[in-house]
Amino acid sequence: MLDQTLLAAANAGHPITLGVLVLDPTKLGAATACTDAVNILNKTTINGKTKLSADPLFNMAAQLLAADLNIQAGAGACGAAVTAINQAHALLVKYGFNGNSYSPKLASADATLANSLATSLDKYNNDLLC
Repeated sequence: MLDQTLLAAANAGHPITLGVLVLDPTKLGAATACTDAVNILNKTTINGKTKLSADPLFNMAAQLLAADLNIQAGAGACGAAVTAINQAHALLVKYGFNGNSYSPKLASADATLANSLATSLDKYNNDLLC
């Protein structure tokens, strides 16, 4: 199902993007896009080498990817979910998140924001927000 959802997003002209990481199976190949997505969902770098579940941006990216996949698969979204999704995307762009790292070092206020957004997105993904 993951490969189909990633492909549907790419074919619709808006591949799922997290910061500068574009999960586009038409460019990466289905296996690579799926592996990268699974690693992000597992809060692991896309190269599979480092588990970063304690890192606020990687934790948030996992929840954001799940939310993006849910939306792509047809799940509804309320204003709170859309706001959290948009803020999370902006935060990943701000730090140049590429699936393996990001830069600069995460500011304390942004770490707090990332944790808050991850909580909201987790609630959305578990049908507890809307």
